[in-house]
Amino acid sequence: MIDYQYISDLLRNEMYEECYEEIIKGLKQNYKDYELYFALGEYYLTRNINQAYLCYENALFYCEDEKDKEYICNVINEVKNQGVEVNPYSVIIVSYNSSDAMKICIDSIKNNINIIDNQNVNAEYAVAQTSDNFSSMFAAMDDEYMRGRG
Repeated sequence: MIDYQYISDLLRNEMYEECYEEIIKGLKQNYKDYELYFALGEYYLTRNINQAYLCYENALFYCEDEKDKEYICNVINEVKNQGVEVNPYSVIIVSYNSSDAMKICIDSIKNNINIIDNQNVNAEYAVAQTSDNFSSMFAAMDDEYMRGRG
């Protein structure tokens, strides 16, 4: 059973690590829980406003309560006014030691690419061989990155 009040108390008391762990535990139980996505947005709000925005969008997507939808929309609009820079779509390539295949894939897309590289030593070479018309992100797929610190 998810204790939303406990999560709220953790946020309010700035016990962020414990809060994050509770949210993730809850999402593992029910990935469609809009209240947990909203709480995750609150968690990210002071760390990475773009990730917060995406969490609020997920909350809105899964929410079926009209009153809560209205509230979430208001929060999304407030966050937008703070300068969110989220593209309308992203392509994520999860890679492990496959720079040749990654280069082919990147060459075929070339719009907006975020690369999450599972410690591939050749990934930078593959990206260097492609167009500069995208943003890339090299990070090990670990807890630090997923918590918005990457």
